[in-house]
Amino acid sequence: MRKNYLLALLLLTVKLIAQNPEIDHTFNTKDDGIYHQIIGSRAVVLSNNKILSVFERYYDYNVMLLNPDGSPDKTFNTANSFSENEIRIFANSSGAFLTLDYDNKLKAFNADGTLNPRFPVTIFGMVSSTPVQIKNIIYQDDGKVIIHGVFETVNDVYTGGCVRLNLDGTIDDTFKLQSGGYKLIIQSDGKYVILGSATTISRYLENGKIDPTFKVIATVDPKLNFVTNGFETENNSSIDDIIVQPDGKIIAVGCNYKENGRTVAYQIVRLNADGTRDTSFKSLDSRTDRVVKVYLQKDNKIIINVGNSTFTRLNTDGSIDATFKYSNTVSLLNKGTLFFQEDKMIINADYKDSMGMTRTEIHRINSDGSLDLSFNPSSGPNLLFDQWDERYAYPFAAKVLLDQKILLAGDFTTYNDNIVQNVCRINQNGEYDSSFKLDPNVKINALSSQNDYLIISQPDGKILLMHNNAITANGISKSLIRLNSDGSLDKSFNFEDYSSRITDVKLLENGKFLVMGRSGIFVKNGTNYGTTINTVLQLNPNGSIDNNFNGVFNQIPVGIFPLSDKKFLISFYRENTVYDYDAVIKFNEDGSKDSSFKVGFQPFYNVKELSDGKLLALVDQKITRINTNGSVDTSFTPYSIAKTYSNTYDRFDFYQNGEINVFYSTYETDSTTKLTLSEEGKLLNTTIYKSGSQFEIQNCEDIIFYGSFDTVDKNTKHNIFRYKSSNSTSTPNPAGEIFQPFTYGQTLADLTIAGADLKWYTQQSSCGINSKLTNKGKSEDVLPSSTLLVNGTTYYASQTINNTESSYRLPVTVYSATLGVKENQLPSLITYPNPVKGIYSISNNENITKIEIYNLLGQLISSNIYDKKNLEIDFTTLTSGLYFAKIYVEDKSAIIKIIKN
Repeated sequence: MRKNYLLALLLLTVKLIAQNPEIDHTFNTKDDGIYHQIIGSRAVVLSNNKILSVFERYYDYNVMLLNPDGSPDKTFNTANSFSENEIRIFANSSGAFLTLDYDNKLKAFNADGTLNPRFPVTIFGMVSSTPVQIKNIIYQDDGKVIIHGVFETVNDVYTGGCVRLNLDGTIDDTFKLQSGGYKLIIQSDGKYVILGSATTISRYLENGKIDPTFKVIATVDPKLNFVTNGFETENNSSIDDIIVQPDGKIIAVGCNYKENGRTVAYQIVRLNADGTRDTSFKSLDSRTDRVVKVYLQKDNKIIINVGNSTFTRLNTDGSIDATFKYSNTVSLLNKGTLFFQEDKMIINADYKDSMGMTRTEIHRINSDGSLDLSFNPSSGPNLLFDQWDERYAYPFAAKVLLDQKILLAGDFTTYNDNIVQNVCRINQNGEYDSSFKLDPNVKINALSSQNDYLIISQPDGKILLMHNNAITANGISKSLIRLNSDGSLDKSFNFEDYSSRITDVKLLENGKFLVMGRSGIFVKNGTNYGTTINTVLQLNPNGSIDNNFNGVFNQIPVGIFPLSDKKFLISFYRENTVYDYDAVIKFNEDGSKDSSFKVGFQPFYNVKELSDGKLLALVDQKITRINTNGSVDTSFTPYSIAKTYSNTYDRFDFYQNGEINVFYSTYETDSTTKLTLSEEGKLLNTTIYKSGSQFEIQNCEDIIFYGSFDTVDKNTKHNIFRYKSSNSTSTPNPAGEIFQPFTYGQTLADLTIAGADLKWYTQQSSCGINSKLTNKGKSEDVLPSSTLLVNGTTYYASQTINNTESSYRLPVTVYSATLGVKENQLPSLITYPNPVKGIYSISNNENITKIEIYNLLGQLISSNIYDKKNLEIDFTTLTSGLYFAKIYVEDKSAIIKIIKN
């Protein structure tokens, strides 16, 4: 007996220990952990096409090695290169590299990232107070390095501003160059080309002496003191960069060139190997912006950085190569260095094109200048580009819709490298849903920080979207709009915008909306000094205000909570000037108060209705169950939760499956807790999710986290991911047309549905209705496949894979095919659009004489006589669903099926 007691105690103890669930890697499989959107900056391409970059996190710096496709090489040792100062990288062909930090300390590393013990830490200094500046570090083929810039000592040994170090870091006394100028290039013959000043290019022999065979012409008018031949010095003109071609010719950019007092080349000039101007090389236009950088491809075509804003490619003769088109809206100022990787190019700069495609710090372009999407492809919404652009604080929202798809809205422009307009929809498994496109007439000001987004999913598939004073629809400022299921603007919904700050919107079971706010029309001064009048509006399904609803209160509303019996609650803060205070009021469907519901003086936060009609509410930081009359249910043990950062409990949700599973998170711990409670409130289990981001419940019991992040519990995840609450894989919904014709005597088995092990029901699943409630352990009748179809009836189909049934059921409404079996006698008839939202256009080569509109049940809705070839039928006032238009031309006719969104 004692053994059994101990065993039971052990099992209970194990169950109460916090469980750590695993991330669901089947969600958005493109975000597979291979790529990491932040891959560093200041990249250097190696001879094997791998890439070294400087990775920064919280002002600590390491060197990261990337594979040629931009994925991190996890075999590389990043720890030894740790620095508290920002660093630059200089590498040789073998992959060995040097880092130089802002304290002018030089360290050497092996190709695997380990520290090179043979090469001591090298420090550059100045005898004078002039700051040290290292212009460049160049590896020779023998592994020695040439360093030049503004410095005087190396490890306290005087060297001047140009030095060569041996493989062990010692100073090479045989090196004779005294200065490396602004830029130093080693030619293939061992000679040195040096950009010595703003207008001076020199070439030196290996022994450090000037090369007498190279001389750039430079003459100055002795009276007027301006350049007559050579590089121009007027108008702030100077050489910004140079390169050397394999044939010894030198290209200089940033400076104009004169001959006999006349400018003959603008912004770029090529010199022959002897220093004379190459007259065969074409000049740029005099209006060309300043050229600040120049690069040479293997085929000797030339890439130039124009005006710190874009790259242009020139042919070998200096003419512009029109096949190269690089488009980047981000400034390349102080960035934009370019490295060649086979026939592609790595650019050290942020990237964003006019459509919103982005990359952070490092991007790769194809040979034609287009962005290479195969290099470090973006996973999820591209928030991290904005994070580096210091705009990460703007809101981003995700909402699980009734069909378990997810709508995203916020400061992002792509999802999985698909262009979106700050709003997109993803499928149940996290993949991009291409069937949803935001209406081009809708603009979202994602940089508005007035309020977070609010998204409401309607049973008909339409979506209400709120973002205070940050939405423009057809050029009109809006805070609240409604989208059709395909993302187009629902023109039948029109809430007149009063420039008031909305704080909550809730959809009622009758299709109306309750809206509360904090300013404008929602708040007015009271008759007594210091008092305010707060208004909760009720909107009709089309967005107009329902003036029959009396929503005027002397208290500040906290939240609105619809109930399943068509009633709803409003919870209130108490103001000091209010004496007849009600913490929570229950309203009937008509807006009258339900006097049978009485509560205490504490407002409710995030109320959830349980399956028996009782309420789960946060009351004074305690999870409490409330009876249907408003009293506290004393049979339920209240559970105290930690105080959140804002004390608003925004991060709180639950689902019920015979047990009560409550989720809440805090900013302080950067984690989310799931409490599994019995029906009586007894704690059965605690689960810890290692994320404190915003969350949504999907598939009844899975949990979606979203926010601005790139790593979760040592997993690479970008801004949205899923944790599984069960051990089984979520089953996707079955697919098929939601309106299907049938003939008399057909059954459910005759409907066309794509899915495995289909089951049919008379109603939607509880989870499909509110995403929170499951019927696990509860019986529900399944319709046999032999069930005869009834015209106008909606049936609900689920599918089961690996013994797991889909949480959402596909609604299929059937209609009699007898209306549509007649032959179309009007072959030239043209109708559009279908589905239709407002105006439906009909045209025919003969005059149309009559049009009849029927509903799904075959009932005549309207009938009109015409005598025109082109007609428009207004469907705006009709409810969503299936209709039929019977179109007559004298004694001929055609029947068209029309879906009204």
